Amino acid sequence: MAMNYGNLAPLAATTSDDSQDETVQPDADAAGEAIRGPYEFDAAHVSVAVSMVDDAFATAVDSFDAGLSIMKAAIPAGTVRAASLRAVLVDALTNSLRLAPGGEKAGCFLDPADGGGGSGGLAAIRETPDDVVRLWRGIAASVSAAGAVAHFEDLLFCRHDGNGRARATRSGEAYLTAVHGRAVDIPVVEMLIRAWTLARNVRNSGLDADARSAMFTAVSDVMAARPGERPGVVLPMLAALAAGPLEVKGTPTVDPLDVDGLLRQAAEDCHDGRHASEIARLRRPRTSDPVAREAIAREEVAACFRSADAAPQAAVRMIRLEEAAQIAKKRSLPDLERVAAAGMQAIKPADLGFQVVSASEPLPTHVAEGFLHPYTRSPDWRDGLDFFLASDPPSGDIDDLRSHARQARSGLSLILPPLLFAGGLPRMRAATAADQEKHEMSFFAGVRAENIARLTAEGLDRLAAHYGIPSEDDLVDFFMSRGSRDPRAARTLAKAFRHFWHGDYESSIHLAAPAFEGAARNLLIELDEGIYRAQADKEPGGYPGLYTLISELEKLALDESWAYFFRWLLGGPYGANIRNTIAHGLPSEMSPAVAVLTLRAVSVLAVVVGATSTRVHTSNNITRDRETVLNMLASPTPLSGKSDRLLGWVADRLGRAAWTVDLLRIRLARRRTPKNHT
Repeated sequence: MAMNYGNLAPLAATTSDDSQDETVQPDADAAGEAIRGPYEFDAAHVSVAVSMVDDAFATAVDSFDAGLSIMKAAIPAGTVRAASLRAVLVDALTNSLRLAPGGEKAGCFLDPADGGGGSGGLAAIRETPDDVVRLWRGIAASVSAAGAVAHFEDLLFCRHDGNGRARATRSGEAYLTAVHGRAVDIPVVEMLIRAWTLARNVRNSGLDADARSAMFTAVSDVMAARPGERPGVVLPMLAALAAGPLEVKGTPTVDPLDVDGLLRQAAEDCHDGRHASEIARLRRPRTSDPVAREAIAREEVAACFRSADAAPQAAVRMIRLEEAAQIAKKRSLPDLERVAAAGMQAIKPADLGFQVVSASEPLPTHVAEGFLHPYTRSPDWRDGLDFFLASDPPSGDIDDLRSHARQARSGLSLILPPLLFAGGLPRMRAATAADQEKHEMSFFAGVRAENIARLTAEGLDRLAAHYGIPSEDDLVDFFMSRGSRDPRAARTLAKAFRHFWHGDYESSIHLAAPAFEGAARNLLIELDEGIYRAQADKEPGGYPGLYTLISELEKLALDESWAYFFRWLLGGPYGANIRNTIAHGLPSEMSPAVAVLTLRAVSVLAVVVGATSTRVHTSNNITRDRETVLNMLASPTPLSGKSDRLLGWVADRLGRAAWTVDLLRIRLARRRTPKNHT
């Protein structure tokens, strides 16, 4: 980050040698006071500044390092406005080189030459005051250190001062001189690419050729010494080289450098899928041959396989194989996609090293009992089931979930997007901000829903223990009397409840989940919505899928919180995905909580919304007007009074528990995340 050292409190830097410490005090004018305020040019400043800058660049790694030396350098006694001179020199040197971000057009820029107004209080270079520019001119004309010449000529070029082509050429040549004989590191890469960028800016083919030759040598040396390593050094220069030589009008463009060979060698040495994709991105535009392009794609996937083979942990191997599968699919390489998929399937879930984190929030007995009491308080078991049918969405209010999701997003989740697994295989990566919000909403919805479901399961068990398990016919009669308009659906739901009470949760879930789709479809048909899709070409006719049915109901009137609960429970990728899990025979938890949630979802559409306005002991043959159905979709289960307050209290406490679990999850991820090494 660039900083305006001229605006700091009085400078007091300490240097030391073997014998004594020397404190450098703030510079002062003739009156002995520190100078602050706008810089005023003084011709005598040029020679002083030249000496200081040359000395600083004699040992500096880059301009920023030189600026740190200027802060500690002594200024000759008697120099007028010495503090102001030091400040503008430090400001000038704090304008530093910056490589274009990966994936963008190759180049290197002098920050803040992009016109963004600078950072840390520095003015944009183009807005630099004339007095400061006069000092820059004097320094650029007189310094001898190559790094100093390059930097101040570059500043003047960015300021649009003087002959731009001459400034850029002299700066670029000085950058190339400054890096000569130095070990290749990031500052060297920045100066090489900056020289190349300046050549492109003024279309100087000679400077372009010199810069490309220097980069080619640097890349070749690094790749020969450490094959497949140091991507931060190699990739930016490869991106510049891949752009080809500068075209000169009237002259055929022939690259004297074997850049394709260098790129091919880089691809063969690469052991990281992301870097392999970057190399492939540089190679593809350089050929129109489909066979060559396929070879590039295969080498890109091969790098992912090499990375997977070298992975020390099964989880890392899984991620690398997933990258390979995604690239193979994108590049239309089905044979390699199958190889990657087979490798992923061969990894056992137990080897992935998943850890379970948990948190608890004490629930006072009177609160829990207050919630459970309505299931058995009446002489009739039907009143207990009526309480079940009147409860709110187990996942909570949609606005609360969004609020929790926004607050829960941490800096870690922005750097390491969550990756969801299902059945031991990667299911979804929350790469975008929108996906991360969906992931966090799903997390809080899951915590709330599971705990509310556990309480509800206890309530239903108490109902059966207190009254005995109702017969199938009695349950069918109950659901029909509460509004169900389909006797077959009512019987299916009755069987599912009885399976639950007998402890056969798997059968309960497998019966109830498909019934939800039928209930949703029947409601849309009752509302005269034309959802049937006629045959088109080879597509057979039929009704749309689950997600479309829920979306259609939501467009009409379905309460948004209930719509979210349905999607979260039955669909994916952010949710329990119960419907798809059981439909495809995938491993899934068949617990009392999951069974209760499935029964709750089906009963909303099959029974509660199926009811007429009286909701009690009405004939299922009564024809309802459209407005009645829409009103019930908009408010399917209005709670009031004590039950509403109790459920709100429980949801609030469970929300706090969810926060604790999320905090533990973040801390665990931080401990397990390896440090990045350049």
